[in-house]
Amino acid sequence: MKKLSKIFAVALCLAMVLSMMVMNASAASETLTFDFTSLAGDGYEIKDDKVQTTFENAASGEGLTSVTMSKVYGGNNSTSGAFPSNYNMLKTGTGSADAEIVMTFAKKVTKIEITCHDWYTKSDKYPTNHNFVSVNGSEEVLAPYTEDATLGVLTFEFDATETVTITTNNDDGKGGRVFITKMVVTFEGDNTQEPPKGGGDHAPIVAMTSVMAVAVVAMAVLVLGKKKFF
Repeated sequence: MKKLSKIFAVALCLAMVLSMMVMNASAASETLTFDFTSLAGDGYEIKDDKVQTTFENAASGEGLTSVTMSKVYGGNNSTSGAFPSNYNMLKTGTGSADAEIVMTFAKKVTKIEITCHDWYTKSDKYPTNHNFVSVNGSEEVLAPYTEDATLGVLTFEFDATETVTITTNNDDGKGGRVFITKMVVTFEGDNTQEPPKGGGDHAPIVAMTSVMAVAVVAMAVLVLGKKKFF
């Protein structure tokens, strides 16, 4: 009977671990990606109704309600810069003007990851970079700067908000020019789901409930076994 009790003890531990894993999975935060690598812009500033369309076409799902921009361009129509004559990305700012992107969402956002690169590539002529990115008034962060135009990711975390404001600027008085290929926003986690009716979006919760039930049964059998055999 001791062997039987050990088996139930192992089953109980396994059930508890599985329930914790499912619980964590169900509480995972939702993300929304904006991928501009298929933008096919024209190098000119994106204005008016093209602003919303640009972001909607780049979005991996829903959640964005509105977006406004100033001094943001559909690629680079110049033969200079880290990505000359490349229209599959956003280019922010000019040689004399900063840029701003303001996005409003239907749900609150807590983090944004921006895949980007400085206007220039690192070289003897341009050994250091001066273009910064800031989100929601955060401390300014230098854009990734490499010799071969390798893109990097800037991550900004902030208090939950429905509005995300991205600004680029330059510390030498010129415009903040940065290339952006992707943005990933993370929505605030929601652990207040209603009791599931089964399947669909509630599948993780159903699975968690089932595993927890197994844990309870295993515990009951173990307790009864101890009372009977010990």
